[in-house]
Order: sequence, then structure tokens, then C-alpha cells
Amino acid sequence: MTHLSLQLLGGFQAKLDGAPASGFHTQKTRALLAYLAVEADRPHERAYLAGLLWPTWPDATARTYLRHTIANLRDVLADRTTSPPFLLISRQTIQLNPQSDYRTDVTTMTEALAVLSSDPNAALAPDAVSRLQQAVALYRGRFLEGFFLKGCSEFEEWQLLTGEAIERQVVAALSFLVQWHEKRGEYAEAIRYAWRQTEVEPLSDTANRRIIRLLALGGDPGAALAHYERYRHLLAHELEITPAPATVDLVSRIRSGRFLSHAWPDKQAPPKPMSLPPFLPARKRVPSSGPFVARKRELAQLHGYLDSAINGNGQMALITGHAGQGKTCLLHEFVRQAVANHDDLLAVGGRCSNYRGVGDPYHPFRKIFAQLSGDFVSQWEAGVVGRNLARRLWANAPLAVDALLTQGPDLLDTWVPAVALQERVAVMPGGAALAERLSALAGPHDDAFFAAFQSRALFDPCTRVLHAVAREHPLILWLDDLHWGDLGSLALLLHLGQQLSGHRLLIVGAYRPEEVALRRPSGRHPLERLTLEFQQRYGQIVVDLNRADGRAFVEAFVDTEPNRLGRGFRDMLFMVSEGHPLFTAELLKNMQASGGLVQDEAGRWVQGQALDWHALPPRVEAAIGQRIERLPSELRLLLEAAAVQG
Repeated sequence: MTHLSLQLLGGFQAKLDGAPASGFHTQKTRALLAYLAVEADRPHERAYLAGLLWPTWPDATARTYLRHTIANLRDVLADRTTSPPFLLISRQTIQLNPQSDYRTDVTTMTEALAVLSSDPNAALAPDAVSRLQQAVALYRGRFLEGFFLKGCSEFEEWQLLTGEAIERQVVAALSFLVQWHEKRGEYAEAIRYAWRQTEVEPLSDTANRRIIRLLALGGDPGAALAHYERYRHLLAHELEITPAPATVDLVSRIRSGRFLSHAWPDKQAPPKPMSLPPFLPARKRVPSSGPFVARKRELAQLHGYLDSAINGNGQMALITGHAGQGKTCLLHEFVRQAVANHDDLLAVGGRCSNYRGVGDPYHPFRKIFAQLSGDFVSQWEAGVVGRNLARRLWANAPLAVDALLTQGPDLLDTWVPAVALQERVAVMPGGAALAERLSALAGPHDDAFFAAFQSRALFDPCTRVLHAVAREHPLILWLDDLHWGDLGSLALLLHLGQQLSGHRLLIVGAYRPEEVALRRPSGRHPLERLTLEFQQRYGQIVVDLNRADGRAFVEAFVDTEPNRLGRGFRDMLFMVSEGHPLFTAELLKNMQASGGLVQDEAGRWVQGQALDWHALPPRVEAAIGQRIERLPSELRLLLEAAAVQG
């Protein structure tokens, strides 16, 4: 049996039985082999591969080129005489045969690194540490470094995203190895892996701060200060910013002789008292938004995604529907049921806003991290966070703060205000130790530092913190009104969505498809790309309320209160509202207020003398007006002409 070996880290190299493979006619033959090897878990449509490698050519021409490339690849691999063959080929698809004898450095490395995401405690075993050490040794450079296909933007994007995902795994493994050796006082080994980490991410404040700390712990403060100066100059030259306050403070303590060497403290499970935070105000009754009815199919779909996530198969779901179709109601009802059904589940979320026209930067994620770290007063007062969830979030806030300080200290005073967090930590159960660690990390951030970290630099710390929380508790992140999301939030959502595998994490988003369909001055809405990316990765993830049974909703909604409203009324209500939830609810409310519906002696609703089917409820009129205002000017003119014409 012929053995195929592929090296994709640090460049491209293919070997058959130890000898370099030859006969590649074009770079695209190599690209096809690399893609099939990395994405080997499923067959790939020929049409997709043709578009990936020849995106600007007509479909028929691209398919012809793909056939020639597949034939060339079979020649290179001697696939016609190898048993079993390396390629599984049909008229529609092609896949690298999982039964064939091949191996890639990417697969070998990522399988060894997977222990960190699947079971971090198992990674502490000596044999697991040894495998991690061997895995990071395979990282000779960036994924397909120096490999370029002209005019293939989608392949280039896949190459970039795959490389970033691999790099994040390597950084996580190096960070783990640094801490593992430091806890044992093996400072030379810890420094070696810290240096490797700075080779992968030279501008990382966390990685460089570790080197400074380890050099000082190892008894060489002069080398620590020299490295700080090199790092400070690098930041000034590359980003025109200064090191993080935590790094500056560490250097100050080393210079003054106040630095005390101590091992990383062992984590202790935080106490979990089932009490509400002392600062939480007594909540007034929140006006109900109306009964929740007729969404059993959609709820079952969401609970199916949650079951998958709880079993360790992180999942993404997107709820879509026009304005007023009940996306937010469905989202909150699902979260309420999920919290009631799963005693250890946590659920946090936020809404994107358009108060500034383009979406407040990272608004929903700042809300998420605030709730995880114990700040959910506004959600409590609005009735979004109930008593059980509030108790659960507060009991586990020390866990989240510990994850924040350990995995994402750069989030302090960028997304999580340190002063407010210090006030909450002071009254948290077991918060004394956290307060001491927080005081050592918190400090004033200059404007340049703050501006720099309102960027992708926070994506990895954010991901690590959420993964750390999800290791202890299944976690739901919900994000409403994604159509108003800023580019940073949507980019972070993409980043998180690509790293759900192996984590008990469900992300549920909701958006209006009509807002996404509107063409922006800059081109397509970024949610279009996100939806396609997530569907390709996770399959069917869309819960489409536009396809919900409107007639069933009308019947169920009418019957939420005692009534004697017959078939004629119900048919007319459905014909006028077309089963649209907002229109249906507001129309009934308007009829009750105006006397179109009245109550009989038994308190049942019946038709009144003032029933008017043509009166448009104010909320519906406002929603329609807002929708019209967001149309391009030429479409508004067309709509006005159509309205006049009738």
C-alpha cells in the first residue's frame, strides 16, 4: 500500500513512500490536494470546487478545468493502481478516501491539540503533555506559507481562515505548556515555549508579559527588562501603541525590586450560593409583551440544537423573520425553557443597536461579558433575566471572572470596566482572592491602547474566556437584531462560530432578512457571508419564521382569552393580517380599545358595533413607515406610484 505524506505547515510538500511526489502540472493541482486533505471529513461537490479554483470562468469551462486537474492529481498519486485509491470520485463529488494510507501534519497536530478543548483536565496527564509538546513541534510555519493562487479569492480566504484556526490552537497549546512548566518551577522550559508563542504572535501582550515574568522568576531581571524594551519598541513601530498597563506595572515592580515570584495559583471551584446579588433592585412587574403561542415546531428545532451543544457538539442557529414576526419572543421563550429544563445551563446575550447608525461597537458582546461577570441589572429590570437565571449567573460569576483574569485580561477596561467589576467582586462569594488578582491587572488605559484593542486583537481572549465557562456549564449566547450589528461584532461572531467544535456552546442569532437583502453602499451585507459560512459548516441552522403557519398562530392567539368569536371573524382576521404576529396582536388590541370587540356578561370577547377592519394600529403603521424609510429612494418612488395606482 502506497503511503502519502503531506506537509502543509510552513509550505507545501507531498511525498509518496518517502519520495517527493512529482508531476504536478499546475499550482491548482496542489491546491486541490491540500483542500481535500484538510476538508477530508466529507465529499465535495464538483461545482463548488470548480468555483473555488476558477471563480471568474464560466461554469462549463471551470468544470472542464477541474476534470483535467483531477486527472493530473490521479497521475501524481498513481491513484489508478493504488489499492485502496486515495480519491473517491463520482460524477458529482470528490473526496480524499478515509480508508487510504495518507497523513498530513495538520491532522496529526490538530488531533493532539484537541485534548485542550475536549477535556482540559486530561491534558494535565504526563503522556498528554508529551503529545502536546510533539504537536507544537510540528508547527514549522503558517499554513501553506508562500502558497498563492492568483484570482482565487475564496481559496485565499479558506487558506487564511484555516491558518488562523490552526494558529489559535497552537497558541492555546503553547500557553498551556508555559503555565504547566511554570507551575512546576521549570522556568527554562516555560521560557522556551513562551518564546515559541511570541514567534507565532509577536505582538501579543500576554505572551511577551509571560517572557518578562519568567525571566524575572528565573533570576534574570536584567534580561526581563531588556526584553520589555525590545517589545515596547516593536509595539511603537508596528502599531504606534504602548504595552498594556499590566505589563507596565509588572516591569515597574521588577525595577523596584517589589516583584515576588510565586507559582500560578491552583484554581478552586467557586462557591455557588443560591442567592441573588445584594445590589440587584426589587423588580417592578414588567408589562407582558403578550402570550407566546403556536411556535412548537420552531422551539423543538432550537431545543434540538441545544441538545447537540450540550453533548459537546457546539452549534449555531439563526432565527429569521420580518419585523414583528416574533423573533425576539421566540428567542426569549427558548432561553426561558432551556434554563428551566437544564439546571446547570447559563444563558447570556445582547441586542445589536443602531443608535449610532452603523451599530455600537461590540455592543452585544459587551453585554454578554457584563452578564457573565455579574452585571445584569438592566436585563433583570426588563424581565429578560428571571430569578432562577439571575441566581445561577451570580453563583457562577466568580468562575467567569476567574476565566476573564486568566484567559482574557486584555478585556479589562476595554469590554469590561475594571472599576465596576471591582465593586461587584467585593461582594461576590469568595471574591477576596479575585479582588487581589484584579487589582494587580487593572489600571488606566491610554487612548491609543483602548483604540487598538477595540479590534480583532480581543477575539482570541474573548473565545478563550467563553470556552473556559462552557467547560464548566453549558452556555447559550443569544444575539438579537444582528441586521444592525457593527462589523466588529459580526466578525467576532464569525470567529466564534468557527470554533464551536468540542465545546458545550450554542450561539443563537436573530435578524430580519429584508434588512440583509437591502444593498449597502459598500456592497453585500456581511450577514450574507456569515450565513453561508455557518450553513456550510453546520448544515441546516435557519429557523425561518416566514414559513411559520400563520393560520395556526391566529387561531391560537385569539383563544388565549375567553371569547365567542366565530369562524367568520377568524377568517377575516387571517385575511387582513395574513397571520403576521405583530399585526394580529395589535389589531386585536386596537379593536378591544376602540370597542370593536367587547366583553359579554361572562367576560368573553364578542364583536361590537364599532368593529372596523380598516383601522391601522399605530405600532403596525410605525413598523411599515420605518420599513419604507429604509428602502432606496428609487424603490420608494415606485411604491408611491403603485399605491396611487392601486
